[in-house]
Amino acid sequence: MQLAGLVKRIIPFLLTFSAGLLLSSLFIPIGLPNFGAMRQARRDRHCREHRDLRMQVDNLEEKLRISEMQKEDLRRNVQDSVDTMNLGDLPIELEAPKPPPPPRRPKHPRSTDIIQ
Repeated sequence: MQLAGLVKRIIPFLLTFSAGLLLSSLFIPIGLPNFGAMRQARRDRHCREHRDLRMQVDNLEEKLRISEMQKEDLRRNVQDSVDTMNLGDLPIELEAPKPPPPPRRPKHPRSTDIIQ
């Protein structure tokens, strides 16, 4: 008796489960996951990120090299202009300009502040 009740519950479950697998296999593949493809995708992404970072570093190094060259050229040009400049022609100001005088104090306090 108990065996018949168990069979009545297991057979519909197995039929329903197999029908669900059949229907789901139409939309998605059912099988073992392909971990090799996941590893390969991760490796490809890592290599691509590494390559992108390497390109960024190379670009920044090139910009740094160019800016260093420009800085050196400017330094050289300033040094050349200082060497050719005649310092005797420049006016030398020995006195600094005087600061403005402080503001005046008011003569009378404001009468609006006093309450009677």
